[in-house]
Amino acid sequence: MSIRSVFRNGLYNLNSTSSTGVSVVGITYPDGSYQTTATSTGATGATGDTGSTGATGHTGAKGEAGQASSTGATGSTGDTGSTGSTGHTGAKGETGDTGSTGATGYTGYTGSTGEKGETGSTGDIGATGGTGSTGDTGATGCTGSQGETGNRGETGATGDKGDKGDKGDTGDKGDTGNTGASGSEGPTGATGATGSFSGVLNQNLDASIYEISFLNDLSRGTLNHEALKLIYNGAVNGQLNNSPENPNLIFTSSTAQAVLSSTDLTFDGVPILQSVEENITTLQIKQTNQLNIYNSPAIYADGRPPLTCPTVSTNTSAQFGWYFKNSFSTGTNKINWYQAPDDGMLVSDLLGLYLRFFNISAISTTPNDMPFIAVYTKTDTLTPNYASWYKSRMTYIPNFIPTANTSYTTFRNITETCPDPNSYASSLQLMINSTVAPNPAGSYAPTEEVLFFAISTSSSSVINCSEFILQKFGIITANGTQEFNYMPLSPLP
Repeated sequence: MSIRSVFRNGLYNLNSTSSTGVSVVGITYPDGSYQTTATSTGATGATGDTGSTGATGHTGAKGEAGQASSTGATGSTGDTGSTGSTGHTGAKGETGDTGSTGATGYTGYTGSTGEKGETGSTGDIGATGGTGSTGDTGATGCTGSQGETGNRGETGATGDKGDKGDKGDTGDKGDTGNTGASGSEGPTGATGATGSFSGVLNQNLDASIYEISFLNDLSRGTLNHEALKLIYNGAVNGQLNNSPENPNLIFTSSTAQAVLSSTDLTFDGVPILQSVEENITTLQIKQTNQLNIYNSPAIYADGRPPLTCPTVSTNTSAQFGWYFKNSFSTGTNKINWYQAPDDGMLVSDLLGLYLRFFNISAISTTPNDMPFIAVYTKTDTLTPNYASWYKSRMTYIPNFIPTANTSYTTFRNITETCPDPNSYASSLQLMINSTVAPNPAGSYAPTEEVLFFAISTSSSSVINCSEFILQKFGIITANGTQEFNYMPLSPLP
């Protein structure tokens, strides 16, 4: 079968011829209608037998060539049919609604701040320059010669001794001789070369007090038994040395004393370098790193979980954090909120611990109703452990009667030298070692490694007496303070 298709003047024509001679013509019109035409051709008859070939006749003479007929003119080409119209374009479908944006993920915790590097050592003090040589003292002028002493007058003759009863008259005194003339004043000595000074030595009524005054164009000074005063207006710095027997230079006023030694300057017994080092240490200890703590079973563990803060506290006092009230008549009625230590932290690393909380309870009458801190250490094989899961425990408790709706920062100064924590807008109260035996439970040695810290309440507190909002827990070490902020439960009231 052969197939031929033609698209002409907007029509689609399909012609096919089969082996049987059937011709099919299909026409598709612009409006989509379709028409076919079929033509049937009869079968071809059988071919007859070929006859015998006759004898070849003589070839006749060649006739004259006929005239060639002329070729007819080519007919004109028909007009091109018109192009069919283009069908209508269908309407564009509506755009679907945009899907809602997914919720924003939580922001990850902020990493802890690295420890501050150690302060580099102070460089050596440079050598002191040599003292310049003292200028020559000018020669002293000659002293004038003393005038001669006048002759003493002759003594008058002694009168004759009278009779024993009467005393004889005393003879007249002889005239005094004339005083010799004063010698003339010697010439003034010449002024010394540069570097010399003119001076006056005065001795006061008290023979033990001497005063030497120096005067020239560049310096002015007074040295006496009480003070040394130097004023120097030149371009060269002055140098003052003490004796080798007493190498320190001491400055004393009526109320204070300063001592300058080769290694430090001391004011009223307080070395300046020591004071500076202590201030730097205090600043380093108070350098605070903060970490936000969110509600998690890993923290409240075997105690009561935190609750949403009551609206009376948030709306009236603007206090937020982890809320607890021992109002449960069954089950656990206390908290044990745990906090992990730094890696390798030892008992000796702890300088101080503190809590900040807002006390709500109006019926609390003892320190037993407030939260306290316990430090647990890791078990080891060096000495006996107090329990199977911890080596020893130390408990620190408040030691005051709380007031309702009041903020407190309770602080245990473990070393007694730890600076106070920041207690902004709260009452700073010192904690003590618990008096409930055994405390410590176990050895609690400085070399023991800290297992964890626990913020707890007493199971013996009277029901409904313990009610507060915990806000901060701080661990103070020589490298700085780590502070944990207890974030309010969501959603906020």
